[in-house]
Amino acid sequence: EDRSLGDIRSSLTPFKQAQLQVRDLARAAAPGETRDIQPAIDTLESLALPRARSLASLATELKKLAGDRLKAASLQLEASRESARLSLLMVTGLAIVIGGVIAVWLTRRIVSAVQGLLAGVQTVADGDLTGQKLSARSDDEVGDLVQGFNRMVESLRKVLSVSGTAAGEVAAASSEIATSAQQQLTS
Repeated sequence: EDRSLGDIRSSLTPFKQAQLQVRDLARAAAPGETRDIQPAIDTLESLALPRARSLASLATELKKLAGDRLKAASLQLEASRESARLSLLMVTGLAIVIGGVIAVWLTRRIVSAVQGLLAGVQTVADGDLTGQKLSARSDDEVGDLVQGFNRMVESLRKVLSVSGTAAGEVAAASSEIATSAQQQLTS
């Protein structure tokens, strides 16, 4: 392309000179019926026309070369576009897979904690307060719920302990009252 462009540039000057010669010869011909423009025609045929044809040929060659380069650039652009599209699809797919793995992991983590809490609730509902404390493995809302459940079970144990002690004291007092009443009846 650069060579063709250079050839056109180098051919333009002689072509312009040939045109100027033809013009000058045509002007120099005497006006009127006897006007002899044959030298202008000869110069046109011998200098200007071959150079014009050469320029036209170079322009055609340059046009073809530019078309070839445009086609190659278009193919390269299409390949780059396809590559970018595939890269985007791969990154999107990878993001979906990573998001899915994270979602499954988080779901299992939360479900596991909630299932442990549910088992503890069922144990307490069955009246068994002797079970071990549940372990809070996270510092989120589920962990707070587990800690709250453990505090509730501990409070229930204390209430039952106090109730048991009070019931024992009531039973002892009741027994004393019964014994006293028995003694008063026999006396």
